[in-house]
Amino acid sequence: QCSQRRAVESFLSNDTNVLVATCIAEEGLDIGSVDVCVFYDQVGSPIRLVQRMGRTARQRAGRVVLLMVPGEEKKFEASGKRSAAVVAALRDRRG
Repeated sequence: QCSQRRAVESFLSNDTNVLVATCIAEEGLDIGSVDVCVFYDQVGSPIRLVQRMGRTARQRAGRVVLLMVPGEEKKFEASGKRSAAVVAALRDRRG
């Protein structure tokens, strides 16, 4: 964990401009200055997809890049449709 903490501190202090993380970063890190997230695997859960996309654009405009191999498009599309329903429900609750 010490090396992980040093890596995050280096990123936060702008000594490093790229942070590579496992799926633990989807829920465990809150770094507002992230403006690009690149994902190499697809998730089937709409909640996880929304969480992942929420890692970027917290303080400024951002982008999410999804890398897919042939055949993963269907998994993404299904998750995306379910995610849209989750996002709509969250917006409705906000008013």
